[in-house]
Amino acid sequence: QTDITNVRQLAQDKGNLWSILYLRMRRDMKIAHSDQEIMEEKAIVGA
Repeated sequence: QTDITNVRQLAQDKGNLWSILYLRMRRDMKIAHSDQEIMEEKAIVGA
């Protein structure tokens, strides 16, 4: 849960670049997400 909050804060503070890289890394590693996390990630990356 804190992961997504931290990523959102990163997106606001530093722009989307690091957030997108982080989310891409997590996807590449096939880390399971809850539906809520997926929604949050899509909102962050604008997917």
